Amino acid sequence: MNGQMKAFFVIIVLISGFFMACNSGTKIDKNQLEAMKKDTTEISFDEDEHDFGKIQQGEVVSHTFEFTNTGKSVLIIGTVKASCGCTVPEWPKDPIKPGEKGQIKVVFDSDGKRGQINKSVSVMGNIPKTKVLHFRAEVTKDEKTKTK
Repeated sequence: MNGQMKAFFVIIVLISGFFMACNSGTKIDKNQLEAMKKDTTEISFDEDEHDFGKIQQGEVVSHTFEFTNTGKSVLIIGTVKASCGCTVPEWPKDPIKPGEKGQIKVVFDSDGKRGQINKSVSVMGNIPKTKVLHFRAEVTKDEKTKTK
């Protein structure tokens, strides 16, 4: 069997497996569905937006958003995506038990930015909906880089 035939065969097997997995016929009864709804995970933030105020162009600032797992299941934050490359989020990688607290740190680099800035980070995991955190700043021109 040549390389193209092997690749084609592997693709057919993968596609077949996908369709069989999606059509497995597993049914959830009403009691199981209600139990799943009760065991949802929820994340509650102390604040979901932050204002850095006025900062100098090129300044790097950070803020920590504190949260609590207010659900009944373990919270797993899969990823936190920033709205641009000038923002770097840090989040806990370990599961957070119900009632426990955690933090998401957001680091914003204002290099090359100017004026009113509005950015966000999206928190995704085993929560019902993506949670979006916002921050803003007024970036003023760095006087050291003024042209003559």
